[in-house]
Amino acid sequence: MALTKVTGQVINDTTGLVVGVTTVGGGLSATDGFFSGIVTAVGDASFSGNVSVGGTLTYEDVTNIDAVGLVTARNGIVVGSGITLSKDGDIFFTGIMTGNGSGLTGIANTSNIFADSINVGSGITLSSDGDVFAVGFTTLGSGSDGGVELFHAGTSRLSSASYGVAVNGDILFQDALTHIGDTDTKLRFPTADTISAETGGTERLRITSDGKVGIGTTVPQLPLHIEGGANSGIFLGNTGHGYKLRANVTGANDYGFLIEDEDGVDLYRATSSTGTTNANTHIFSTAATSRLEISASGYITGNGNVPCWYGKQDTHHTVVNTTWTVIKNLATDAINPSMNNGGWDESSGRFTVQAGQAGIYYCFGQSAIDDIQDADVVYIGICKNGETPNAYSYSRALDQSSNLVHGGGLISRVLALDVGDYVEAKVYHNEGSTEYTEPQFSLFGGYRLVSFGNV
Repeated sequence: MALTKVTGQVINDTTGLVVGVTTVGGGLSATDGFFSGIVTAVGDASFSGNVSVGGTLTYEDVTNIDAVGLVTARNGIVVGSGITLSKDGDIFFTGIMTGNGSGLTGIANTSNIFADSINVGSGITLSSDGDVFAVGFTTLGSGSDGGVELFHAGTSRLSSASYGVAVNGDILFQDALTHIGDTDTKLRFPTADTISAETGGTERLRITSDGKVGIGTTVPQLPLHIEGGANSGIFLGNTGHGYKLRANVTGANDYGFLIEDEDGVDLYRATSSTGTTNANTHIFSTAATSRLEISASGYITGNGNVPCWYGKQDTHHTVVNTTWTVIKNLATDAINPSMNNGGWDESSGRFTVQAGQAGIYYCFGQSAIDDIQDADVVYIGICKNGETPNAYSYSRALDQSSNLVHGGGLISRVLALDVGDYVEAKVYHNEGSTEYTEPQFSLFGGYRLVSFGNV
């Protein structure tokens, strides 16, 4: 093996072969030269042809490399002024990168990338169709409070934050918005211009294209249509104090429209012509008891608290001369309904106004005295709270023989009575001695016209 050391002139060999170690102090130039050993050039080395290296080419800084095989660098590779491949395996570039084939991997980008597809690690793929497939977490942009933002045409459309997700624009669904942990609960768009809500896999509410709202029905008939069988209605108020508006109807029965208290006790019930019971009626109730009813024929009946009383004398009693005396013993043909609440006492001839009964009353009475003499008089009056009647009717016996039954006529009076007030009918005569009432002509009655006060 030859060893050639050249310290001055550059070796220029167009066909020569140098074997061994060649040290060139100045420059090295070869046209078709072949070196089988180690060539060390102190100055510049210039080759007009190709240089093939079978082993490893080691140099501190290398530029303009065109390698067929693998290029290994200790501190990185710089491509132009825009791309740097670091020794840690990172790629940094500042311009535009265009890639083909299997794509680009492991890229940190501050500008634009154009490629058929790009893989970031094993978790993210950006396809040539514009799709993004992410297995793990994908950061699309930094939000103002550390969240993630998705931009379209430079405008933020979707961003995450500590409170959840904010959407700037419309959300498009093909059919339904479904709860992740409860898939039979959803908002749906079943047909054009229609919205529905489902719970437990059953539709509960629907808004149709013409703006009608159906609860329990898919074909609402009015702006609000509630279909719930016997419980078709609404509750107004709170759980302790409220009212129910309810239609008690099913496919086979019609029990009417009701207004109820919070416990479901009837206050009012109206039934149409198709009513299963009490068709074409209106019923008003208090304390779960019907008080007033309007029948299909238009008649008003019921158990309203409209007190009334009447009684005709069954047994006579004495009346002292010139003394106003209460007409008693009025048990014949007596009218004393339960609505009087004990206010009418036929035996004493007194009606006393009970709680809830205050009002304006119409009262009437009549009496007659046995054995009236010629020119004697008989008075009949209505009194309040034991007073002497200030208005009364009377009659005088004229040109008659003695022992005549004489009546005082029929008297009526309108009185304002409060709770606790009482009213009576009284009779008076001046026959001169104690005489008896005549039962068949003695009576007393009355009823309330209107209510007021403590009703």
